[in-house]
Amino acid sequence: MKKLLSILAASTLIVSTPLSVVACGKTKDEVDGEFDFVYLQKELRNSVQEIFNANLKKDFDDYLFVSESNGNEKVDYPFGDKGIEWFIEFQEKLGDKESLEYIEVRKDISQIIRWENVESEISQKILTNINYKPILVDNKTPLRDGYEIKDMSFKTNGSDSFVVNIEIGANFYYLDETGQMVNDNLNNYKTSINIMKNSEDEVILNETKDTYVDEINSVENANSFLIESDTGRLEKTAALIDNKNDSNPIFKQLDSIIDSIDSSLEGVTINKDYKINTNKENIVDASLSEQRPKYKIGVSQYGSTYFTKALEGKPGAEQEFIDLCSMNKSKVLENTTRNRIENIEELAAKHGDFAEVINSYNLEYNLRYSSAGKLFESSLKRNNFKLNPEEDRSYIALFRASIENVSFTYNESVYELPTEQIVIKQRPKIGNSKDLYAKFISDAFYFNKLLFGFEEGWSLTDNPDYKYYLKKPESWKDIEPRTVMSAPDAMDDLVAANREAAAFLEPLDLHVAADNNSYGINYATEASFNEDGELYFWDSANNVKNLNSIKVSFYSPEFIEIRQGKLFFGFNVRGDVSTYTTPYETPTKWILK
Repeated sequence: MKKLLSILAASTLIVSTPLSVVACGKTKDEVDGEFDFVYLQKELRNSVQEIFNANLKKDFDDYLFVSESNGNEKVDYPFGDKGIEWFIEFQEKLGDKESLEYIEVRKDISQIIRWENVESEISQKILTNINYKPILVDNKTPLRDGYEIKDMSFKTNGSDSFVVNIEIGANFYYLDETGQMVNDNLNNYKTSINIMKNSEDEVILNETKDTYVDEINSVENANSFLIESDTGRLEKTAALIDNKNDSNPIFKQLDSIIDSIDSSLEGVTINKDYKINTNKENIVDASLSEQRPKYKIGVSQYGSTYFTKALEGKPGAEQEFIDLCSMNKSKVLENTTRNRIENIEELAAKHGDFAEVINSYNLEYNLRYSSAGKLFESSLKRNNFKLNPEEDRSYIALFRASIENVSFTYNESVYELPTEQIVIKQRPKIGNSKDLYAKFISDAFYFNKLLFGFEEGWSLTDNPDYKYYLKKPESWKDIEPRTVMSAPDAMDDLVAANREAAAFLEPLDLHVAADNNSYGINYATEASFNEDGELYFWDSANNVKNLNSIKVSFYSPEFIEIRQGKLFFGFNVRGDVSTYTTPYETPTKWILK
């Protein structure tokens, strides 16, 4: 797999209460490896989509309920002298997009849109971002064609109300990896305008909307949503948040907020058939560290003695190695968090209840300085969420979710409320992040140990070189040697062939991949074995280096913005084989049995 483009601002924080920045800002950019165009294109599209959605929401939310006589206290009526009777009279013609009536209403809608705000935000946040330069067309806005009102539909809602439903879209331009321009479409933004005959009804509807929006975004509610889960598979936590059931704490809390709003309003009933839609593309994780193992078979390093003793299963040696790896300020499995947060070690020593490699301080840093975090924060236009690491130092992820399809009943008619966003903090069930990290290291260690054949009863006499013996998958027995396989598929087969080892991945739902690096991450793309059963993994884009290793990751790799080995554990590359190997010929000491 190609390395992800990583552009790291040279910034260091000293964290206290409040947070103080020592050095940050735009400095010399460092580019590590090749551009991951797919990731970059996805990130650009998500960023532009958020700018598009947020600005249109701001433009239209005050027009959700308007009186045909005077609009409402915030905005004028947008359709001139075209009241409810006009819309009913011409409803059939309004179904024809070429009709003069449809075109006239479309012009009225266009007057609401402040497109200059979209252009300004893209100029500030997209065109100035050096990360995006390789995929911007002539370094100009990806929304070069502006916007288009894609569709409008019209319907009565009772005897005194009429609804105009609106969809707005835009073409999205970018460069692919060959430098060719690609034209895609943003997702349409959907909204509606409810026209009321009576201004008294408009006042009640807007009061309901304002009360709902204010309550959802209040300081107390905005900072209160929490889910407990030990997994770093963030896409699965997002699905858990979205799953409506009696035990889901997020739905329970929203129901409670809705009940409170209901009790404060007369003549209005807010329905509870809403849904939660967590953004699966923009999640913020709580790790900054590039981990550096200081143990290796065949090399005399600080941690190598502890490592080999743990493999041999000497009394207490396994737990000692696990403790040395998972402790803060570890010299066996070093982390580089202090390069970002200067006083993280002092904070960890002071509080004693979080791991340096995964905690709320790291989460706050990512929220401020990572691309994912900046997008996350910029999307929260009205929400009063503010992360406070001192409140709980063990948050491991942030999610933002849209509360969709919230409606209420008034005078026997049903009206939609605007889509609002909430922020959900994830913390571990197991205790604090220190406990979670220790569990991760322990499970990942035993997975590796069993996968490589160091099960109970193995003998140093029979295997003095600590060769790795992996169980050969049944499906490989009919595969000819030197047949090239997909590395991810091969890794899945090897894990499935050793159920005892695989069981250690399950509690935290850990991710496993073959890799060609000692520190950073460079996932292998191909795999094969020779006639002697020696196993090889390599990266087709860089197949001279064949540093076989397996990395067990806590977080889902697709959510890690800078793939530099954040929160992983492995047995490291071996020091007793050549770092520059030739598949099928140079010994690897990874043997299929």
